[in-house]
Amino acid sequence: MGCWAYFALGAILVLAVNAEEKLRLCAPSFITPDSCNALERGDSPIRCQRVTDTAECAIQLAEGKADFGVFTADEVLLTHHFYPTGVQVVAELKNKDNMNAYEPLEFQTVVVVPKSFTPTEGGFSSLIGSGLCHPGFSQSQRWNDRILKYFEQNVMNNVCRAEMTVAENEIANLKDFFKKGCRPGPWVSDKTFNEQLKKKYPELCELCDDKVACKYTNRDHHGHDGALECLTSGRGRVAYAALHYVKEYFANYRCIEVNSEISVMYANNEPNQSNRKMSDYRYLCQNGSTVSLETIHPCTWYKQPWSVILAREQDGTATKVYQRLEQASHISYGSLTWEQTLNAILFRSETPITYNNYTSPAHYLSRAMETVELPTPKCDRKLRFCTIGDLETNKCNWTSAATRILGIAPEVNCVKSDNVFQCFEKLSNKEADIISIDSNYGHLARKAYGLGPVLFSETLKDSNSIVIGVIRESSQSRRIKSLSEIKDSNVCFPEYGGIAWLSFLKVARTHRILPDSCKYPQIVANLVRAACTPGFSEANHFLGRKRPQEKLDKLCELCPTQSNGERCEANSDNAYYGDKGAIDCLKAGVGDIAFIEVGNIKDFIRNGSIIENDYRVLCKNGTLAQKTGFYVDEACAFSYTIDSEVVSRRDLKDKDRLDITNALLKIDDWLGYRAGPEHRIIRVYESFNGTEDLLFKQSSGGLVPTDSAVKPVEEYRELFKHVDECNSAASFIATITLVLLSFLIAKFF
Repeated sequence: MGCWAYFALGAILVLAVNAEEKLRLCAPSFITPDSCNALERGDSPIRCQRVTDTAECAIQLAEGKADFGVFTADEVLLTHHFYPTGVQVVAELKNKDNMNAYEPLEFQTVVVVPKSFTPTEGGFSSLIGSGLCHPGFSQSQRWNDRILKYFEQNVMNNVCRAEMTVAENEIANLKDFFKKGCRPGPWVSDKTFNEQLKKKYPELCELCDDKVACKYTNRDHHGHDGALECLTSGRGRVAYAALHYVKEYFANYRCIEVNSEISVMYANNEPNQSNRKMSDYRYLCQNGSTVSLETIHPCTWYKQPWSVILAREQDGTATKVYQRLEQASHISYGSLTWEQTLNAILFRSETPITYNNYTSPAHYLSRAMETVELPTPKCDRKLRFCTIGDLETNKCNWTSAATRILGIAPEVNCVKSDNVFQCFEKLSNKEADIISIDSNYGHLARKAYGLGPVLFSETLKDSNSIVIGVIRESSQSRRIKSLSEIKDSNVCFPEYGGIAWLSFLKVARTHRILPDSCKYPQIVANLVRAACTPGFSEANHFLGRKRPQEKLDKLCELCPTQSNGERCEANSDNAYYGDKGAIDCLKAGVGDIAFIEVGNIKDFIRNGSIIENDYRVLCKNGTLAQKTGFYVDEACAFSYTIDSEVVSRRDLKDKDRLDITNALLKIDDWLGYRAGPEHRIIRVYESFNGTEDLLFKQSSGGLVPTDSAVKPVEEYRELFKHVDECNSAASFIATITLVLLSFLIAKFF
C-alpha cells in the first residue's frame, strides 16, 4: 500500500473516532506522561489509562476500565490464574534486536552433556555425581529462580528436611545429587546466610574457576558461557544454559529456510576452540534421551513465550484493538501522530505479529508450557502473611501468585484479619507469621504482644517518620518555652504506645524529666497535669490485655466524651485521636503541647484544615524553633526514623526466621524497586488498584536487615532500646520467679 493510501485510510478512520469510545491503553510508569500526551493529541482513538503495574492492568481489563496492555509471559500466566476468561491475546511482540527473534519462543533452556554420557532409561540416576555447571544467579539477567532452578528441581531427589531452611534443604539436595558443581552468584538474598551456605557446601563451588568467590572467570551472557566452559573443560559433565547461547558458543550459524519456515542451522562444524567440537556433545532431553547438538530440532526444558498484547474480550474490544495495532505497526510518511506514538510506545524494539483469529492466554501459554497452573513448591513450607481487610488480602493473593511464578519460597499464604491488633493476636497465637506495620505500632507490638522485628523497611527519601513537639503560637495560650515546663502541663498524644508517645519518653528520659523506669504510664501520669492519650482505655494496647491497676485516669482526662459514652478510645469516634486529633486538642486550647508525627498531617496542611503559622515546634534540645510551622531539621525533631517494619514472634526458631527473611528479601529483589527490566509482575511497595499502603507502606523503599547501618534505622533501633531492656528484665524476673516457685513446690509438696 502506498503512502497516500495509508494517509487516506487514516483520514477515514479519524472521522470515525468521534463515533466510538476511545480505546484505553494501560500505561504503567515506563510509559511517560509525554508519551501519553503525544498519544492523545488531536483526534486520536486511544488514550492512556494510568496503572501501577500489569497486575492492576489485568484487574482493569477484567472490570472494563481498560482495553489493552503489554504483558510478559509471566504476567499472562498471573492474569490467567485470576481471570481465566474475558481477555484475548491479539498480538505477539518479538524483540527484533534479539538474536533469537526468528524463533517461536523468546528463549528456551537446554541441558548439554558429553557424547559419552549414558542416559538412564526411565530416569536421571545417571546424572548422580555428574557435577553441575550452572549459569548462576544475578539481578542483571531476567531469568527468575523458577527458570534458573527448573532443570535441577526436575531431576534431583527432593528430600524435605524439616530441621533445615528451605534454602539449605535445596542446597543439600543438590550436593547429594550432583556431588559437586559451580553455582555462582547469591544462593539467597541474605548476604550473611549466603556466605554461611557456601562455607558449609563448598562442593557446589568446586567446579568454578574461582572456587573461593564461587564464580566463573568468563561471565559473558550472564554466566552461560562460563557454564559451557565448565562443561567443555571437563570439570563438570552437565551444563544448564539458554539454547541461543549454546548455539553461539559452539559454532557460527546462519538462517536457512526449512519447509517454508525460518530455522537456525549451523553453517559448519568448525569449532571456535579445540574443546568446542559440537559432535562431542549432546542435548539431554526431559524423557532421558539425548540428541545431537547439530539437530535443527533440539530438545528443550523450560520454554518462555514472547510478550504479548492482551485486550478485553467484551463488546468486540479485541477486534478494535487489533485494527488499531495493525495501523500502528505499518508506519509511513502519511501516518498520523497517534499511530507513530503508539508504534513508539508498544514496538520500540519489538516486531509485532498481530492475530486476526485471537487466542486465549491459556492456549497461548500451553504452546510452550506443559501446564498453565501456577507452579507448586517442592516442599510444603508456608509463610503466613497477616492482612487487614479485603483490599489488602486481595493484593496479598496477587503477590502470593507472583512469588510462585518467580520461584520464591516458602510459599506466601494470606491470613485475613479485621485490624492490626487482631493480626498481633494471630501472630502471638501462631496462626500467622508476619505483618508489615506502621512504626507507630512498634512499641505495642513489642510490649503488649511479645513481637519483634525480622526486617526493617528503609523509607523513601523525605518519607521518614518525624516526631515533633508542638505548641500554639497564640499569645493567649500558656507558652511552654522548655522541656522542663511540660511538668504540670496538659499534653495531647495521638495514641497510647505510638511512636510520638515513645519519642517523647526517650527525650524526656534523656533530659531527666522522667525517671529511668519501665512503668511508662505511671511516670507520665506523675509528670503531667492531664492528658489525652487515645487507646489507654483499651485492653488491646496492654500486655496481658489488662490496664495498670493504678489510678491513671488523668491520661484520659482531656479526651472528649464519645457518642458511646467512652472518652479515650483509639478510633475516629474520639475527636482527639491521631495526629490531626492531637493538633485539634491543642487548637481547642485543651492541651498546652502536642506530640505528633508530622508526615501524617501533610494533607490537612495542604487543604487548609491546619494553619502552619498558628504553631511553633519545641525542639528536643529544649529550645523553641526560630520560625513557626512544622518543618524542622533532624536536630530539632524528637525522632527521625523509618516509617515501617516487618514483625513476627520473638520466639521464632532460627530456621523459621531465616525462611522469612530470605523470602521477603527475594520479594524485595523481584517486586520492589529493582534495577534492570522495566516489567515487574506486581510492584509490591506501590499502590494496588488505586489504593495505597496495602501489604507494605507506600513510603517503603526496600527491606533491610535489623542490623542495618542506615541512619534512620539506627535511630529507630535506639528508640526501642529501653523498651527491649524492659522486656528482657521482665522476662528474666518471670523466669526466676517460675524457677523459685517450682523449687518451693518440689520442696514442700
